[in-house]
Amino acid sequence: MANQKPASIQPRLIGLAPLCAYLGLTKQTYSKLLPELRKKGFPHPVPILGLWDRHVIDKWLDHLSGLDRGRYSLHPPQAAPIGNAFEPIKRTASLPTAKRSNNPYTVAEAMSDYCDWFRQHRKSFSRTQYSINAYIIPQFGHRRVEDLTAPELRAWHIALSNSPRSIHVGLGQPRRLAPPPQTDEEKRKRRQSANGILMILKAALNFAARDGKVANDTAWRSVKMFKGVLIANAAYLTADECRKLMPFLAPDFRKIVRGALYTGGRLMELSRLTAADFDPIAGSVHFAPAKTIRARHVILTDEGQSFFKELTHNLMPGDLIFRRADGEAWRVADPGYRLQSACQAAGIKHISFHGFRHTYASLLVMSGASLTAVSKNLGHTKTEISERYYAHLSPSYLGSEVRNHMPELNLGSVA
Repeated sequence: MANQKPASIQPRLIGLAPLCAYLGLTKQTYSKLLPELRKKGFPHPVPILGLWDRHVIDKWLDHLSGLDRGRYSLHPPQAAPIGNAFEPIKRTASLPTAKRSNNPYTVAEAMSDYCDWFRQHRKSFSRTQYSINAYIIPQFGHRRVEDLTAPELRAWHIALSNSPRSIHVGLGQPRRLAPPPQTDEEKRKRRQSANGILMILKAALNFAARDGKVANDTAWRSVKMFKGVLIANAAYLTADECRKLMPFLAPDFRKIVRGALYTGGRLMELSRLTAADFDPIAGSVHFAPAKTIRARHVILTDEGQSFFKELTHNLMPGDLIFRRADGEAWRVADPGYRLQSACQAAGIKHISFHGFRHTYASLLVMSGASLTAVSKNLGHTKTEISERYYAHLSPSYLGSEVRNHMPELNLGSVA
């Protein structure tokens, strides 16, 4: 069967609910803000379809942030905006005096160049853009990259870890802050967040250095991440909980949930699966590549093979395997309320759709599958990720590692 996608399916087109989720707004807030958003050039939906093009929305967000003009316009640190990070950073008449170098390349220019590349090659562009606008540009945007020093970067990193977290608000709403971190867990989370922001700064400056726009990278390379702040927390369901959940799922949703449990696939991967992606002879499913996700073939159990054979029996090669009851493809925002209400009705802990991927891997590992095999089926390029999340579930993994690599000491008898 030829592996072709139906021309009518456009995953980049989104409806009102996922649009609001994408912008961080409720439907009510979106309706109130719409007149003001229109004044700022907010895109109209695609004619006839009534859907919004996610790429056009991204371009509009870039315009608000100044990314489409090639460089950021900057506030000096003392005048940095504290509102929503999607708001444009306005130009000022003069910048604060700083130590000068022969290289005029600024942090803002480095961020802009990095964003141009990041958007084409990586995921989570909007989240990265938000972090740059909210935490990096206000502090260092006007600075020349070669004037940065390790002590000031280290002090900034520590200050981030001690600062209160931002409370998620809608587009155009004033920024809200939670109380400063008090408990050990709150402090750990803030340090983890500070590490993420520092990682973005380092990645952008390293990108500039590789392009030959910066000669010396000592300053940021010497700033170290906080250690011991990353905790692997892969929530999963037991096999019994999976069985309890099934009767409370609508038939269309139950199918894609079972697909996730049989393959460990992500929602977007499953929503793009066509009948041609299932190979009944090899007993596997093929997930196509996407940006940072490599293509892979997932081996199915006998139960999984029977499930996919039944689903694809009357489908053409290019037909989607999983569709909503209204015939549309599944979208990222769709599982939320369906899953929450179903878990509550089934009397089990709430789990996200991504939790079914963790469930698949966890049940495999606890049944004795090797971490290498699990990593390959999940599409991980290295086993470190699987080891971090699932090694503690393997009854034999740690024991076999110790016995295989710890040498015998031959110290003789007890006496």
